[in-house]
Amino acid sequence: MQGSINPECRCACGEQVGIGEPGPAKGQQTLLAEIVPLANQADYILDAEIHSFHCRLERNSFSFLLPPALGMTVGMVWGDDGASKLKRGLFASFVGLALMPLPAANGGECEVTLSLRDRAGEVVWQQTCIGEFDDTVYVEATSRDDKKLAEKFMPQAVKRCNACLLGQLRQFFFGSGAAGS
Repeated sequence: MQGSINPECRCACGEQVGIGEPGPAKGQQTLLAEIVPLANQADYILDAEIHSFHCRLERNSFSFLLPPALGMTVGMVWGDDGASKLKRGLFASFVGLALMPLPAANGGECEVTLSLRDRAGEVVWQQTCIGEFDDTVYVEATSRDDKKLAEKFMPQAVKRCNACLLGQLRQFFFGSGAAGS
């Protein structure tokens, strides 16, 4: 995975990108990479391989005991005799289980390998990063907000993974002398 990068390399994609420190004229940038439309025109090709891309929702089993305990307490307070206390407690437990938000651990994870290959197909640089994002959410036991939670957490995990990979690639470019003076 050793090698040097040509400071004026062409990468396969479609538009021109300038990266680097401002040049001699105010506002100009040193050209580090130029994106070309066809892969055979490129000096280097950047490949991304997704290994893992998922969301998870985990609930503690004790969180399911909270609504029945609260419902039975309500039944004990509002009930007249033993049978009505039990009936009202069971009813309040089921209502609480359906309506009371319960704590849950929710998060997203993304694992990606980014590879930089030369014209011969040899790997010049390769790095794998994992982007994770975890948070505690409060959702009802009967709630099916899976799509909404995935849309909230997956982009954050992907952004963290991309930041890791592009930071490592930038460090490689500047460390190999590609950023030239």
